[in-house]
Amino acid sequence: MFKVIGRVCFGIILAGGFALNACAQDTEGTKDLQAAFGSVVKASAAGIVISQYNSEQETDQEVTYTVDPQTHIEGAASVAEIAAGEEVEILYEEMGGSKVARFISKELLPDDAMGGDYTDEDMPDNTMSNATEQDL
Repeated sequence: MFKVIGRVCFGIILAGGFALNACAQDTEGTKDLQAAFGSVVKASAAGIVISQYNSEQETDQEVTYTVDPQTHIEGAASVAEIAAGEEVEILYEEMGGSKVARFISKELLPDDAMGGDYTDEDMPDNTMSNATEQDL
């Protein structure tokens, strides 16, 4: 549960930052950017393929994004360093029928960062004092 909440919050914060950056750049004459989020299937210096949810078809689908010298990468030195299975957010623009990545951000938190690895010693003494059998 905490993983999902953490990833959603991370995505919202990340998208907000990218949106502000995209708006600032858009006023300088660049095109509107679109956002995508998903799990990396494969990545290379030329492009990245992610598995992302298509809400219209209600299924996951693999989508390829082209990478060029103007692509900005966060969380890795290059696209080729992003491993299959890692979560990324991509801001891209459509050019000539291709989706060209302008920003790629690798999720920086490890999978279990929000995982609830708490012990009883981490909790205050009164944490469970109001718990009922239904709560447990």
